[in-house]
Amino acid sequence: MATVVLNRRCACQRDARLVTREMTLPVLRPAHRSARLLAAGLALCGCAVSTGTSSTSGTGTSTSGAAAAGQCTTGLARDLDSALAILTDPPGCAGSVNSYWREQLGEKWTRVRFIGYNDGEAPADACGAQAANPASLADNAFYCPQDDTVAYSRNLLGQLYEAGGPYLPVVVLEHELGHRANALAGVVGVVPRAEENQADCDAGVTTKYARKAGRLPFSDVLASAQLLYKLGDRRQFGKEQATDPNAHGTPGQRLVAFTKGYTFGLSSCRKLGQRTDGRTI
Repeated sequence: MATVVLNRRCACQRDARLVTREMTLPVLRPAHRSARLLAAGLALCGCAVSTGTSSTSGTGTSTSGAAAAGQCTTGLARDLDSALAILTDPPGCAGSVNSYWREQLGEKWTRVRFIGYNDGEAPADACGAQAANPASLADNAFYCPQDDTVAYSRNLLGQLYEAGGPYLPVVVLEHELGHRANALAGVVGVVPRAEENQADCDAGVTTKYARKAGRLPFSDVLASAQLLYKLGDRRQFGKEQATDPNAHGTPGQRLVAFTKGYTFGLSSCRKLGQRTDGRTI
């Protein structure tokens, strides 16, 4: 077994400091092939992929239109392509993240610009341009509100894929898309940990949406909950301060937040976001 240290920062406008999170994964070296496959999957499944100031989709343009015939993936996600399609299928496709947030936010929700980067480099977005030390962004994924992008370390997602299958990278990005949805809706959490609880909860909501559409086996739901538990903050024996700029929630809080979203829906997430004590129960 090898310990992978995850530097988690989801809202880059809040604070430039990063917090290390540890989780134990199987030995994953090298994960380069998985990282390449994930990057290719996000690029080719039809989502917008940015390489700098412009964005393109699998067809050469960025689009926010509804699904056309033949654009939707159906059936259980059993491999990388079908799992990533939950993120990248356009609005109108059953179970897709874009469908869910379009239903909730209307035209405010446009297709996502994902930006992949390698550890040791800064992503080509506004937040990456502000990074004094690109190494600090290693093993990370985050929403950048300055230019409305979601950046992800190819290394991190490749390791998660090899450790737990194709849906684990998806749930990490669903958390970041929760941050995006909350920013677009103007319902960002009132304190840092409430904001993160809300995004974990949102990931539970969109996981349930995909599950109800017949696109996820229940085993992936359980694996997602376990992943967020492992990513929980264990500093100070779990006594994380809700107002800590880097607070993401203790293991139990992250598990509860995800489960509330999966079980009770979006209204429960909005309530978590407004808790000034940053608690989930």
